[in-house]
Amino acid sequence: MDDERRAILRARRAALRQHGEAAARAELSPVLEALDAAGAPYRLRSAGEPQARAPSWLAGEPGGAIAWERRPPDVWEHFARDPAALQARAEAGAILLKRLAPPDADVEVVFAGCALSLTLAADVAGRHLAAISAVPTSAAWLFSPGAEWLIELGRDGRLLAREG
Repeated sequence: MDDERRAILRARRAALRQHGEAAARAELSPVLEALDAAGAPYRLRSAGEPQARAPSWLAGEPGGAIAWERRPPDVWEHFARDPAALQARAEAGAILLKRLAPPDADVEVVFAGCALSLTLAADVAGRHLAAISAVPTSAAWLFSPGAEWLIELGRDGRLLAREG
């Protein structure tokens, strides 16, 4: 392949990545607007950047879905469907997050099928779990790099967690 063709392909890949990231920003607008309004520090990470290490027990999980039914009985679950219950789910998740991570620990928030993820402090994530849950198109997973715990905020209203 000649240099000119390579340059064209690189430009197309960059344009596709930019388009994907713009769509991801729009998808994440409920949480980004809440974080910005609160002046909360966070970092957006694109799919092209090195990602934080997820809990080791996730190795081998197929296609971005966690088979919770195959996990040991140390899985904690809370279920909510209506808006009032979703707020209670966010509050329960914040309490759980306080138990799992120190306030200043980095927490990765990965959204299913999204080109962007968030890195923020555990206390910030806990205060904004309702906004994180409000992303309508995606489940979200929260974990600390190198730690063995994970919280899943499912689109079906479930909050699932494993302490590691």
